[in-house]
Amino acid sequence: MSLSTQLPLRWYLVAYDLEKRAWRTLRLDRVVRVVKLRELFAARNIPDHAVRRFALRNTAVAPYPYTARVRIRATADVTAKRLDAAAVNISDGGDGTCVLEAVGRFRSDSR
Repeated sequence: MSLSTQLPLRWYLVAYDLEKRAWRTLRLDRVVRVVKLRELFAARNIPDHAVRRFALRNTAVAPYPYTARVRIRATADVTAKRLDAAAVNISDGGDGTCVLEAVGRFRSDSR
């Protein structure tokens, strides 16, 4: 199964690559031609939240050279509800805390 997801300014196709045995994101503006194959494939279901997380990781997070990890004195659920950010990951840190990961580059690196 393939799904498309929109990230700021671009559309991506999320599809399973049988040769690489892995999920991939493909920018739709880079698709040159579509070829209909005769082979059948088994549909693979992935939840919507997994598609968004996968697409963000491969298109918004991976290109950045730096990752910041911050422990917050709040649970992951509380932090996720209060934080309005797209390209961060929030995971349970235990003991009522969570770990927030954000990516970026220093302004001096982006010339």
